[in-house]
Amino acid sequence: MTLRVPPRKGADPLANYPFQAAWLRSRFLRALFGALLAAAPVCSAPLGAQEPEVIHLPPPSQSTPATPGKPPRAATRASLNVQEVLAELWFRRNACLERNDLAAARRQVELMRDVVRREGIFSAEDVAGAFLSDGNRALESRNRTRALESFHLASEFAPDEPGAFFGLARTLWSQEKDLGGALSSVIQGIRATLRNPSARTARLGNILLVMLTGSLGAAVLWSLLCALRTARLSQHDLYERQVRSFSPAAAHAVAWSLWFLPALLWFAGWWLLVYWLALSQPYLKRSERILSVLACLCFLAAVPLVSWITLETAVTTNPTTRFLLEAARGGVDPERIPILEQMASARPQEALYHFLLGQTYAATGSTEAALQEYRQVQTLKPDHAKAWINSGSLLYSKQRFAQAAEEYRRAAQSDPHSALAEYNLSLALQALLRLEEADAAFRKARELDNSLITSILASSGTDEQRDPMDAHYTTGEVLEVLQKSGGSSSGTTGWRQWVSPLSLSGALGLLACLVSAWLSSRWGLGRAQKCGKCGQPFCRRCQVGMKREEGLCTACRHLYVLKDPVAPAAREARERLVASHERWEWILRRLVSLCLPGAGQIRGGRTVWGAFLIWVASVGVATLLLTGKSLAYPGIPVLDSTTWVRVAAVVCVAGAWLAANTLAFQKGN
Repeated sequence: MTLRVPPRKGADPLANYPFQAAWLRSRFLRALFGALLAAAPVCSAPLGAQEPEVIHLPPPSQSTPATPGKPPRAATRASLNVQEVLAELWFRRNACLERNDLAAARRQVELMRDVVRREGIFSAEDVAGAFLSDGNRALESRNRTRALESFHLASEFAPDEPGAFFGLARTLWSQEKDLGGALSSVIQGIRATLRNPSARTARLGNILLVMLTGSLGAAVLWSLLCALRTARLSQHDLYERQVRSFSPAAAHAVAWSLWFLPALLWFAGWWLLVYWLALSQPYLKRSERILSVLACLCFLAAVPLVSWITLETAVTTNPTTRFLLEAARGGVDPERIPILEQMASARPQEALYHFLLGQTYAATGSTEAALQEYRQVQTLKPDHAKAWINSGSLLYSKQRFAQAAEEYRRAAQSDPHSALAEYNLSLALQALLRLEEADAAFRKARELDNSLITSILASSGTDEQRDPMDAHYTTGEVLEVLQKSGGSSSGTTGWRQWVSPLSLSGALGLLACLVSAWLSSRWGLGRAQKCGKCGQPFCRRCQVGMKREEGLCTACRHLYVLKDPVAPAAREARERLVASHERWEWILRRLVSLCLPGAGQIRGGRTVWGAFLIWVASVGVATLLLTGKSLAYPGIPVLDSTTWVRVAAVVCVAGAWLAANTLAFQKGN
């Protein structure tokens, strides 16, 4: 096959298009510089004297001498570097655009499509990143037409790259004010993010980290608020228990010492929080106890969850995993063969490495070596439909149509939902002149996946030019295999992460919260309550010989319920105490609500609503603190999301603060 491309322009357009992404500066940029250096003699000649250059893509039939122990490999296709060819074409497209030759620029893009289609590349991320960078520069220079074209081409060469769709949305909104088109592109970008494992793990990992950090902060604040709310109640019960053995002053000292017991034993931090949370359980309502259990669960699972998120998002930085993902996309790269051979020999029972090695052998023209690897996959997994499809395609290329048809049938039996197997089977049967069976297989392929067959027919041309299509591993399938086999992109949280101080304190606090109802009566806890008038703690021992009135101490019961005659001085003192308590309670709720949204509602009895406001504010603060310091996606930035994320975080914090300070602190107010 021969690709004819127009000559370069004399000027060096590379200087006008600096690359911004590190992953483009590596391989693709080296290819661009190689093309630029190779073009130096040509660029020095007059433009009119240049002949159209020709890029020869050698056929896969020529081979090199075989090495001992290995089937012969083809060396001619191995000499072709697809990255350099795509870099050459991309460079010349920019040169054509510089001299405003739009027709020639479109021809370069068509040649890129031909190279990608012919070499069986599943996703050309490098050239897609180049188009993405070009679209960014065009958008900054307000060249709407070129930006739209570049973003469309980036999404075409890498359908799972979300940056291209977000670039389209930005262009449509900023340049054309097309809200509908921008929203549609944003939705497509979100779908591409969910399909792209690197983008998905980075984005979802960041969200989980923010939610986990905010939840952990809310759990800490809930523990402190519960401790402060019930401190006087628990101290009163502890005092009543110790006063039988000590003097009143000593009983008070012992009661407060028991309340601060972990700190006195040098167990501060998380241990003190869960200890206070456990002491407060007998005095809480059912909904408040559920919130305490959730707080302990957050303490327990925080460290293991962070470790799990870190392991799951390792795909964005792990070179081995990214190498396997790149190999799964296809294309000709002989440098992959030694690495894949080492991986396959290190794990001979893993079919993934043999499949990718066979796919790379086939791309470089080593059909016998590729067929041998596919046979190894079929031995390990007889129902591996992709291996049967690709081995059938190799036999089809050797015009062994009957054997190819049998391979495709085995693939269809292994995966009855594979439209690709039925489509390839129809081609093999058509080559055997069994037209009725071929038509039946083609109709079944249409029924299984009509969109796939339509796209294949649209890209394959006439009937004489149609060849079988190879099967590929998707990125999700590669990651799934690595996770099951304990690959480098996955792992399990070790037992050490569950015995960290935070996890152990959460486990003990959870146990204490669950058994507090049984232990509290034995330890004399949970008997005290707060007077609804004066706020003083009291218990049943304080009302000896009297019928208990819920919510009121003895003095307030006599004064406000029984209406007993009381001395004016005593009545006045009690009324001053009640008024002072109400005034300071209102001031305290207002102050804590101003400083911590939701704390006033918790102190006033609207605990669920107050806990939700605290959680929203904590998540907002965590977002502000982690913005710019969280997991990074190794792609080309199109939208500066940092500012928008911070704005959203400030809105969350401000909304929680306004809601906390405008809504009532108590029910019925």
